[in-house]
Amino acid sequence: MNCSNRRLSSLLLGVLGLFVLAGQSAHASAAAHLSGAYRIVHKTNHGSATRVKLEIHLLNPGAQDLRIRRLTLWNASHKEALHACSLVIRGRAAAVTTQEFTVRLPEYRRWAHGALPQLLLEVQSPNGPATEVVRLNNLSSKRGN
Repeated sequence: MNCSNRRLSSLLLGVLGLFVLAGQSAHASAAAHLSGAYRIVHKTNHGSATRVKLEIHLLNPGAQDLRIRRLTLWNASHKEALHACSLVIRGRAAAVTTQEFTVRLPEYRRWAHGALPQLLLEVQSPNGPATEVVRLNNLSSKRGN
């Protein structure tokens, strides 16, 4: 009886340990899932491209601070170099930054028809560096200033 109680205790302890590890893993991956929104502050047309200044709102739902080191708009047909950026988003808080980008005119027109731009971020978190793509919702009720 004593031997089987020990086995049962060891088994329960092992299962409990797996649940704790799974919870930590889920928490670590959830810490980096940002959400975001944008508002067009200014735009200038330049032939086949548009230069836009965006006010970007990012929300960090995780408990730990995240540091954004670089960012750019992400588009499958055009990959612009990452821009250096120094932005800290506190845990369970939001941050606002204003950034300028050059966007091809067809892509900008898709935004005007409801397509959501995506932001590619290089994030430095307590768990190490990572990249993340954040789909930006439009804060403006009126599109395309």
